[in-house]
Amino acid sequence: MVSDCPKENVLVFEKNEAGLVQWHNPDFQTFGASATLITHEIFGRRETIGDYANEELKKIEAKLEAPGQDARSLARELDRTLGDSIEKTLAITRILKNSSKP
Repeated sequence: MVSDCPKENVLVFEKNEAGLVQWHNPDFQTFGASATLITHEIFGRRETIGDYANEELKKIEAKLEAPGQDARSLARELDRTLGDSIEKTLAITRILKNSSKP
């Protein structure tokens, strides 16, 4: 786990314009940093899940717009389909919260 290593023991690999791989230590302290911060700083991503999983999450959440969809069933589908992540938890919360609106 990167967050258990000081930045001096972490290598970030990047390709330069010529296609050669170079490495450097991160410019922030990784020891004790959250996985979300590390992901954002190194990869420039706010999501902690991959693009494909995020698209699946959005597809399931979008089903709520269809008439007759049961929010609890969609929340269960989302829970069965994806592993644990903050994105999944927030989506289930949104689904269940929106279902309680008149």
